[in-house]
Amino acid sequence: MKIPLASFFTFWLLAFLGGCSSESEPENAPNPPSAPEQPSVLPDTNATPEREIVLEEPGFVYPDGPVTIYYDDGTKHSTGSYKDGNKTGVWLYFGDEPEVPVRNEVFENGVKVSEESFE
Repeated sequence: MKIPLASFFTFWLLAFLGGCSSESEPENAPNPPSAPEQPSVLPDTNATPEREIVLEEPGFVYPDGPVTIYYDDGTKHSTGSYKDGNKTGVWLYFGDEPEVPVRNEVFENGVKVSEESFE
């Protein structure tokens, strides 16, 4: 039995178009973007964020010389010097405002000999 060539192409064209006009989305289609959830309570914009000091690995000994220690948000916590693994000389400690010291301490061979607060 011979099928006319035009009928053959017409059949496949209809089959192709019928298969492509499906209304369902494929399983791997991306989800449409949804509106972000709004917080039920607005955050206090005047609150000071909690910061943690970036700590060195256990057993770490600072080398002799000047050292600056930072909070995890990148702001300065303190600056001073180490000698033989101990704090020595004047150490400045910083508060919420960068570069504004709130306290200083003086160390001799790792022992604090004086402290002064600027708050």
